[in-house]
Amino acid sequence: MATEDSPSTPIILVIAVAMAAMVIWGATPVVTKLGVAEIDPLVIGMLRTLLAAVITAPLALILRVARPTTGAEFLLLAASSLGGFVGFPLIFSLGVGATSATHGALVLASLPVFTGLFTAIAE
Repeated sequence: MATEDSPSTPIILVIAVAMAAMVIWGATPVVTKLGVAEIDPLVIGMLRTLLAAVITAPLALILRVARPTTGAEFLLLAASSLGGFVGFPLIFSLGVGATSATHGALVLASLPVFTGLFTAIAE
């Protein structure tokens, strides 16, 4: 276990990974808009889903992420996977294809607010 004096991960690495995640997330609307200008939005959404699977499946195996043990856990995993890895990329790509990258960025920026509201209502 790491103590306060000897962190197990250098702080600069943590900051660099966080900044990379923010840049990638922030560039999503613009890159999606550029993509849907040349390719069908459904194809873009499917490619995003495929890319996510190609990245996360090996990571889950390497990091030995625990698999669901009960039916309820599997159902939650399936629902969140369908929403996050399939539904969101497809719907977002279709939406950005019909509007501007600015509107797409506003949708992404409002997601935490609506997620919090939905959670408060669901609980």
